[in-house]
Amino acid sequence: MIKITDTIATHMIAVWKAMEEESEEREDHKIYVGRLSQLVKNLGISMTYYSKIFRALYDGSYAALEDRGGRDKPSTVILLREPKKDELMALTLSNPGPILSLTKRLDAIETSLGGLYVIGAFKALEGRIAELEQRDNDPKPKKGKGST
Repeated sequence: MIKITDTIATHMIAVWKAMEEESEEREDHKIYVGRLSQLVKNLGISMTYYSKIFRALYDGSYAALEDRGGRDKPSTVILLREPKKDELMALTLSNPGPILSLTKRLDAIETSLGGLYVIGAFKALEGRIAELEQRDNDPKPKKGKGST
């Protein structure tokens, strides 16, 4: 994780809020689709901070890059949680180490899933699919003369 300075923290918050303002709600998540470099320029932030801002947003589990944009294609970013200045500045006072970083990432993933038990959901779906396949493979009774 990069060292968060007061300037980087301020820029991170500004970028996150700008993405939030332009985001759309999809499946209980805020999704930003747009040009990240243009967003940074529009905020008047020097491009020298671009990689530090986004690396900190992604590493801190504040946002996740779903689809990297390009020349003719916008980026897609999932906004996970809003960065708070006091939290960001507290990270600079101590070295949380990789364990805390992993724990924060896991917490962000669990929060984004909303308590969904993924394995159980997949097992239930698998059972329903198997039942439908079985029903589809069962021979259908032939309708003949005299049947109603």
